[in-house]
Amino acid sequence: QLGELEEAEGLFEQAETMFRSQGNAVRAAAIDLYRGVMHMQAGDFAEARIIAQRAYQAFMKEDVKPRAAFAQVVSARAGLKSADLEAASRYSAIASSIYEQSPMPWVGQQLHAVRGEICLAEGRPEIAREEFHNALGELQRVRANIAPDELRLNFLKDKVPVYELLVNTNLRLGRPANLREALETAERAKSRT
Repeated sequence: QLGELEEAEGLFEQAETMFRSQGNAVRAAAIDLYRGVMHMQAGDFAEARIIAQRAYQAFMKEDVKPRAAFAQVVSARAGLKSADLEAASRYSAIASSIYEQSPMPWVGQQLHAVRGEICLAEGRPEIAREEFHNALGELQRVRANIAPDELRLNFLKDKVPVYELLVNTNLRLGRPANLREALETAERAKSRT
């Protein structure tokens, strides 16, 4: 797996260099952000944050707010994964501020999901539940604009954790209304995925 990571790193660097040489700073920053996501998935959270912050700066310089917000979401998720809740909260607050200026459902879904996870880690399950609801609402807005069912299913493959987070949060809260909602959410997830 290390060899694959190194190969991917080299390909990302080639693509980024090519876009920079063409004067396309936005595409170069997007490639950089994908590298950050790759590092996060590989468990290198510190490197993921550094890369995501570099991409954030580039997106802000080019005034590409949705991608700048997403870069902060990646930083927030990396902070959360490394148990740095203060940094995760700070990055998610910046992402929220940018998102409010230029809302895009694909960013909103990720933003609300990470905010919900931060709230769970902070011991605030009620607020986490609201964030997961918001994430699912944004997810449905994105899903509604995807035409063929096969594409919808592929799109939803990596979105299932948001459903699971909402179900688990409701179960954790344990009130009868929450238990009903947990069951309804699980049923809705099965029908959508």
